[in-house]
Amino acid sequence: MRRTLIAAITTILAAALISGFGSLGAGASTRSARTEHFQVMSTAATSNKQSLIATGEFTAGGTDIVGRTTDKAVFPGGTFTIKHHSNVFTANVNSHTCLFTETQRGTYRLGHGTGRYAGISGSGRWVVHILGVFARDSKGRCTHLSAPRTFQAVFTAAGPIRRRPS
Repeated sequence: MRRTLIAAITTILAAALISGFGSLGAGASTRSARTEHFQVMSTAATSNKQSLIATGEFTAGGTDIVGRTTDKAVFPGGTFTIKHHSNVFTANVNSHTCLFTETQRGTYRLGHGTGRYAGISGSGRWVVHILGVFARDSKGRCTHLSAPRTFQAVFTAAGPIRRRPS
């Protein structure tokens, strides 16, 4: 059951990370790839919607709707999908302190844009660092069968983006 919970948390958080990619500004170049940086900070281990910020060539904020292998980024003026894959995963629960730590790394590919994001494409790498503290049961043992009582995740990603000319 603990493995299932950790896998579920990982899927939700990884998806949130890679879906956090911003909108293209009206004046942005559409012919060359430009590096964009993304960050998602979360304090909800089980939420299927995450807040995100994109910075670099453009700055934007929006919402990620988490999927198992593909997320949907929703921004003012349009949406796009982010297909994600995890390459490296490490996790640990300290049975004395109930501290849960996780690091996950992977790659993403985005596309299927609508509105301002029509023709968007790109790929890159992401990493997520997670800390959580599980509650203790009546005997003082860590309770791994539910989401951590306290939870923090910081996702960062970067990679080139493109948009086909209209």
